[in-house]
Parts: sequence; structure tokens; C-alpha cells
Amino acid sequence: MTVQEYKQKSTTELDMVLLDVRESHERKGGRFVEGSLHIPMQEIIMSHDIEIPKDTHIVVMCERGGRAEIVVGYLQAKGFSKAEKLEGGYTEYGK
Repeated sequence: MTVQEYKQKSTTELDMVLLDVRESHERKGGRFVEGSLHIPMQEIIMSHDIEIPKDTHIVVMCERGGRAEIVVGYLQAKGFSKAEKLEGGYTEYGK
């Protein structure tokens, strides 16, 4: 999903969650999207119970997209069929 698509859908799609998988230090200084859910990639992969309903539309964001792609694959393998990555990550979102 592109940043533009996310911004459009986020105002109307109530079950959509923006999942920020960056490390805490990457979010310092206001470098995050207001309202995003922050769970670092390592915590997601090490956890056996993700507290998000499986039918939720999850848009995964990291800094540029690499970690998001890994997390999307992991989530989809766990049954989160509506998981997808935010193309370009926070770098693109912040432009």
C-alpha cells in the first residue's frame, strides 16, 4: 500500500491498524505516525500471541520497508490475511 493510499483509507477504514515495527530509538524526536501501534519486529517474531484480531487490516511500517516485508510474511503465515506493508515506510510517510 502506498502512503497516499494509506492516508486516504485511514480516514474511512475503521478496522485498519498502522503497525510500526521499528525500534523505540527510531521513533524519538517525534518520528512516528500519530495513532500507530508500536511493536518492534523482534517482539512480534518472539511472541506467540499477538493481541490484534486476525481479521484486522494491518498496514506494517518500518523505516524503509525491509523489516515490514518480513513482518507481513510472518503475520500472514500466522493467519493475518489482511496484513500488508506500507511502501517506503516512515521515510516515505515523512516526506
